[in-house]
Amino acid sequence: MPKRKHASIPSSSSTSLDGFRYSSRRLCLITVSPMTAFYDCGDCIYICDFCGALFWFAERNLAQSTVAHPQYTRCCMSSSVVLPYVLIPPPEIRALYTNVSFMADIRAYNSMFSLTSFGATVDKEVNKGRGPYVFKLSGHIFHTIGSIYPDNDDAPRFLQLYIHDTENEIHNKINAFTTPEKKTLDPSIKQLLIQCLTVHNEYVWTFKTTKKIAEDMGLDTYLVRLYNSVPDRCYVPPALGTLGGIIIVDQNAGATYVIILQSKSGRPHRVSKLHPNYMHLQYPILFPYGEEGWSPRLKLRNTTGSSPKNLTVNMYYTYQIHARHHIHSHILDSGRLFQQYLVDSYTCIEEGRLDYILHHQEELHTNYISGLYDALSERR
Repeated sequence: MPKRKHASIPSSSSTSLDGFRYSSRRLCLITVSPMTAFYDCGDCIYICDFCGALFWFAERNLAQSTVAHPQYTRCCMSSSVVLPYVLIPPPEIRALYTNVSFMADIRAYNSMFSLTSFGATVDKEVNKGRGPYVFKLSGHIFHTIGSIYPDNDDAPRFLQLYIHDTENEIHNKINAFTTPEKKTLDPSIKQLLIQCLTVHNEYVWTFKTTKKIAEDMGLDTYLVRLYNSVPDRCYVPPALGTLGGIIIVDQNAGATYVIILQSKSGRPHRVSKLHPNYMHLQYPILFPYGEEGWSPRLKLRNTTGSSPKNLTVNMYYTYQIHARHHIHSHILDSGRLFQQYLVDSYTCIEEGRLDYILHHQEELHTNYISGLYDALSERR
């Protein structure tokens, strides 16, 4: 009787059938999962009827929208928030945004020319390896400002660099800058920024003028007060002399002003987040004119005739960082500096919420107890 022949599969071969793979050495089942479906959210082409902010269709207000006419309220709350658009920077600074070297080190250039110190711990480990740049902080964020002149033999820093030894201003700024990006900064860009900020930035002009007036008057000890309320500064660049820079000798004067600078003092002090130039002193590249930012006196547009409500920090920055149709904002094109500004803005929003809770404890407790009483009443 002839032997029956059995089909054999070579040890090195394998076959595949319906997503399963068979091997003579080892039997294994490999499930081939279907590819994840790609979700297309469309283009960001939908425009707010009131302020021109750009949105995706999915961001519409469902309660007020139709398919043919979507409505958006996250930008200006249906025209309740009325603020000026970001001022176009001088042509010299605007041209730098096409410079690859400048954009790569934009945070370093801003730090070199800022008038206040950025107090926070930057996490640099997150950017090791591949992947897009991430700006990550740990700890509390605050801005500090020092005296007009450095104490004793200390090297000048921040706003002192605009006043002390101005003949060697570029050299002093380079020496005061100690980050690894120091070697890659372009001297011609530094010179351009010094000239541009000296001409256009009202705070730089104020500090330089203060020094000259003090020397002419022979003052050794004095104060400089920065106004926290200057009319019409939200809508146009501030005119020369409108920010104050008042020189006084009485150390107790000006207690109602938010920022008071001494000619010489022991250590820097924190700038209040309530001052309208809290951000603008820190980001001269983004705000080269020194125009006004958020302040507690800003109000929502009144359409009912009742007393206007306050414009919150969240409303202000939400309105400011929106891209708009036919309205260019260089802040959105600022790359890594924009990331830092966003993180800084978010901390201001959160601190504003915490301040509200702190100063409205009685009202919040009353609402909580009232709600608890209503819930217990319903159970009965």
